[in-house]
Amino acid sequence: MSGQMLYLWDATDHGVPKNMDEVFKTFNELVEKPERPSSAILAFAQRIQDLARFHQVFDEPTKQLYHNLVAQFKQHQYALHSLELPYANYLPLLKALGSTAAAFNLVIYDDQLGAAYLPSKKALPDDRAIYWLMEEDYFGDKVFKNLNEFKDYAQPLMHELMARYGLSYELLTPTSTKPMYIKKTTYGIQYISVGYTQDKEGDYGLNGCLYIDIPMVEDIYNRFEFFKEKNANSVEMLLLDDLYPPPPSEFLREDGSKLKLKTKEDIATRLQWIEDGFLKALAIAENIKGLDRLLSGDFNPRFKEKSQNRGVYTPRCLIVARLANSPHFEELAVSLAKPLWPGANRASLPIEWPKLVKYLREEVKPLV
Repeated sequence: MSGQMLYLWDATDHGVPKNMDEVFKTFNELVEKPERPSSAILAFAQRIQDLARFHQVFDEPTKQLYHNLVAQFKQHQYALHSLELPYANYLPLLKALGSTAAAFNLVIYDDQLGAAYLPSKKALPDDRAIYWLMEEDYFGDKVFKNLNEFKDYAQPLMHELMARYGLSYELLTPTSTKPMYIKKTTYGIQYISVGYTQDKEGDYGLNGCLYIDIPMVEDIYNRFEFFKEKNANSVEMLLLDDLYPPPPSEFLREDGSKLKLKTKEDIATRLQWIEDGFLKALAIAENIKGLDRLLSGDFNPRFKEKSQNRGVYTPRCLIVARLANSPHFEELAVSLAKPLWPGANRASLPIEWPKLVKYLREEVKPLV
């Protein structure tokens, strides 16, 4: 379930709005107006239910959502009806909803878009996306018709890419429900989650997050009064937001257009960057010295920046440096003491940092 709702009313009984003021007025009047569902509303529900049950139009979650839609509408005792959209892959559904609503003279209102779709197949306001989403030819020039097609194309390519760098696609623990890309190392485990998404404009996204769990680092970190998270990771990086070059301030437009994927070429470009800008860097972290080089060296400036500038991770960077017997340990003990973004460790760093440095110097022996 997405939590996003569309609202419907019978235009034969309650009129077709001429502008958004009339849309809001009708919406507010009908939301608590007692009324049994009209024949047009029930005919709409029956058509959508039939599509869900008997036709290969919707995917399985959508079929389940609308399997008993007529009964749901009959139980509703108000003039304004609501229709929940599925969590994903709902753009093809909007096309069917729009044409069916128009056939039965219904108005559809999307309060999140702030737009209405009318029986005349026009939209209010005129420039809103709901008009295009509900037009029959909206998907005519799309390479991928829905999220499933996009994922079916992109995921095997991602599997192959990750496998070339020694990451297997499997469950992290016996109780995990979603597989991730996993690689065991001498110091712990690396794992990467990847997500495939689709926005309201029909464009796709492919993002991920790197986690590295290092038990010995966490054992030392937890000896001190630093901020402690449940299921904390020694390293955590968002592939796009943290690592995508150039810096986000220069490339992340307000609409995120440079992150959107529309074609197979876009996917190939994204996968190539994941390899060149991320996996090749991660590959040096096979052992603790390689990990230290990644977090505190100059091999990948953005890895270094994101690791050393965040207060939750600067203590962990210093611990890794000590375990790796870094020749830069003493330098880091000074430079990392005041990270650019101290975050949840803002209050504890001035007190606990000197204790950590002393402990690492006197009590912790390097692994190499």
